[in-house]
Order: sequence, then C-alpha cells, then structure tokens
Amino acid sequence: MKRYGLVLVLVACSGGDDGVDAPMPAYSGYVQVESYDAMDLASQQRGGLATAGFSMSGVDCTTVQTVGACVVMDCPDTDASSVSGGTVTITGAAEPITLTPSTTGHYDARVSPDPLFNGGETLTFTASGGDVPGFTKTIKAPSKPTITQPAKPASQVSPLVIDRSKDLMVAWTGGGNGTMDVSLAGAADRRVSCRFDTSTGHGKVPSAALSMLTAGMGGVSMAAFSEDEVIEGDWGINVGALYIAVWPDASMVSGPTMFQ
Repeated sequence: MKRYGLVLVLVACSGGDDGVDAPMPAYSGYVQVESYDAMDLASQQRGGLATAGFSMSGVDCTTVQTVGACVVMDCPDTDASSVSGGTVTITGAAEPITLTPSTTGHYDARVSPDPLFNGGETLTFTASGGDVPGFTKTIKAPSKPTITQPAKPASQVSPLVIDRSKDLMVAWTGGGNGTMDVSLAGAADRRVSCRFDTSTGHGKVPSAALSMLTAGMGGVSMAAFSEDEVIEGDWGINVGALYIAVWPDASMVSGPTMFQ
C-alpha cells in the first residue's frame, strides 16, 4: 500500500522578550524519526524510519493561507541542493541511530524492522556540524493514535472521500503529547496541513481550507507528532517524531483520497 508522507511546516520562532518576531531563517533543514505499527489486510506493517536533510535552497513549502489550525501550502517537488550538517545522532529511541552524510550532503534513511519508540521516550537529536552549525535538541516521543472519525473507507484500497464544501471533522484516541497532524495532498503541489492539540481528541479541517484543493484524487496521512525547532544563525532546523495513526481495525491511516 502506498504511503503518503507528512508535510513538515517550519514555524518562525519569537525574537525574544521584546515581543518582536524574528525573521524567517534563510535556510532550512530537518531531522525526523517515525514509528508505525499497523495491519494491512492480513499482514502486519511494523517498523521505524529516521531521516535528515539540509538545504540552502530556501524553505520547501510556501504558505498560501492559514485557516484556523490549518496551513495551505504549495510544495513543489523539486530536488533541493543538499549540504552537510555533519554526523546526526538520535538517542533515546529503541536503538541508537546514526545518519552520516555523503560527499554531496545527502543522508540515506535509516530503516528499522521495529518501531523506534512507543511513546513518552525522551529523544535527543544531535548534529556534529558542517555546512550547517552543530546543534542538540530534545523532544518527547508521541504514542500511537487511533482515528475514530472520519470513518475508514469501505476497503483498504478504497479512497477516503472528502467533500470540500463541508468541514472535515477528525477525532482520535491516544497519541500522547504533542499534536495530531492531518495532512492532505491535492493535485499538483497543493497541500493542507493541520495541527491539533493531541489531548483534545478532536479537530476540524475547515471547508475554507479544503476548497483550496483541486477536486480529484489525492492523499491523506494522519499521525501524532512532536516537534521543536532549532534556530542557528541563518538556519531553521525542524526536529520531529511522529507515530502513524491507525483506524479502529488497526490498519494504517495513509492512503488515497477523493476530493469532491
């Protein structure tokens, strides 16, 4: 089954006690670790993934509009020029993780046959530095959420049908700390990414955001998400941990969507 990846949104941090927002960093990067533990028809999908990337080509996505808890973005599928942040390590997960850059600054993903965290672990992200300044950041891992609304499509291969003229209500159990990320990928480069406080157990994707997606086939992913941002000079680096959500029957919430 095809996985539909989540879109990370870098948020500008405050400039300090003077209440003035700092300018958006000129360059961006990310380090991300994920877990998933689900069923796909009769087989189990279980594992983890760690990835990293740094680019001096600017931000990956351009914000078109913010609607409530959602951000509408254009995210062109272009190959950004990679640079090195040195050796990246993640500790506190189920196994030690080391990501090493190639001579061109590219990081291969680290794949694990088991979830890299279950929820509540303290994860520490460290980069030794290179073209990107070195950094260390700690976050707490989320846990696996179960989506109770909307209802799962009729079959594993059927698309989730979303009426763009109506608000999309989402509800869940679990997820631990952090936020629930609901990411919708439309045609071309348009995306909608919504973040809701996990502890509330529910959220709304406004029709005003959905209407900015083109009718037709797209994709959906939902996950509990913990993140923080490192600001080092001209760099804004997102560190995050996500646990892919499941439907009540334990199948993965990641698949095709029909926008009407």
